[in-house]
Amino acid sequence: MTTKVRPAAVAGLVYPAATATLERNVAELLAAVPADGSAAKAIIAPHAGYPYSGPTAAHAYRLLESRRDQITRVVLLG
Repeated sequence: MTTKVRPAAVAGLVYPAATATLERNVAELLAAVPADGSAAKAIIAPHAGYPYSGPTAAHAYRLLESRRDQITRVVLLG
């Protein structure tokens, strides 16, 4: 089976186009959120580009951190 991946349509517009810059940006957003020990089973996270909703999305995803080794399925609705 051949997997097709669509090229990023907005790289450089709502998030950095360079991989290293994007990885650093995500790491900084997540590092800015204090760990609170919560173990969320589900989250609703925004997606409007890192300059707009990055800090809010980081808070949502940080809630999953303590369960990262237990998560076996992800359901994405868009």
